[in-house]
Amino acid sequence: MILLVKIKGILGFCQSKGCWNKSEYDIEIPTIKVTRHLCETHAQKIINSSTLKSVTYQNTIDFE
Repeated sequence: MILLVKIKGILGFCQSKGCWNKSEYDIEIPTIKVTRHLCETHAQKIINSSTLKSVTYQNTIDFE
């Protein structure tokens, strides 16, 4: 299971169980020292069910 999560992260897929959507967010959970790549749907579920302490926005460069 952990190997599948790592492979999905490397390939750019959402790391939620059973989800194969493109990841759009990187969620860092410092208390358990883990970073997960999530799609829009799963990121919204986590944001709606938790208390945010900080948000970091990083602008990426699109080479297309």
